[in-house]
Amino acid sequence: MKPELSPNRASVPAQLVWTVEETILAADFADNRDWKPVNKGTSGVEELSDLLRMATFYPVAVRPENFRSLNSIGRKTNNLISSHPARNGKGLRTSASEIPVVERFVEDRLVMKRVANELRERIRAGTAAVGDADKLYRKYSAVLDAEADASCHRKSETLDVLETVCAVDSRTHSTVVGSIVSRGDSLDCDLCGFDFEQAYGRLGRGYIELHVTESPAAAGGDDSEVLPVCSNCHRILHRGRGTTVDVLRSALET
Repeated sequence: MKPELSPNRASVPAQLVWTVEETILAADFADNRDWKPVNKGTSGVEELSDLLRMATFYPVAVRPENFRSLNSIGRKTNNLISSHPARNGKGLRTSASEIPVVERFVEDRLVMKRVANELRERIRAGTAAVGDADKLYRKYSAVLDAEADASCHRKSETLDVLETVCAVDSRTHSTVVGSIVSRGDSLDCDLCGFDFEQAYGRLGRGYIELHVTESPAAAGGDDSEVLPVCSNCHRILHRGRGTTVDVLRSALET
């Protein structure tokens, strides 16, 4: 079982250490920039600084004047970036509290993106609190699992054929996508090369479908193969006319 994201606040030193909620927002900022190093002048640093100064995790009365300054945002973000597998530990120092957050972004990216989005909403509404991270993680893990289960039953009509497009549970999807990103590869279709981010910009960032050669329940097993594919190739593979991965790959190469 994975450890909770939120630390025991009784063990936190008196200084204004970064809460897990703040750390998630910094990691989300790093993820939006593909985990590339930042400095205080990087676009988005000032916005994150303003957001964290708006948060009520610490009373305003006890904050120093430079609380969550541009420099501190840059340092924290770079520390998180150095913990990412793609960086191989190169960069600035990391702390034990930062590593689990980065690991979650690699393993459960879709969940963590939703957690970060709601944390931002709660800060702006003045309702954010220490401890929200774990509650939101459990909430969105359940939501994405339910969405994946529902998608197994979703039908799509292609010409006169009614079929089911395979679905992969959110954790398997996040693990496969995280592995691709960690290697520094782009999330393009393994068959035709289509890249959602290249085509749609930020709207397509991080999106790819996965095709399982066996049943979705067998994903990751010895008899299954999981391939990142675009929506078009995925649906052609499911037309039920003997179209295998090799057949479609050959057709695209001719």
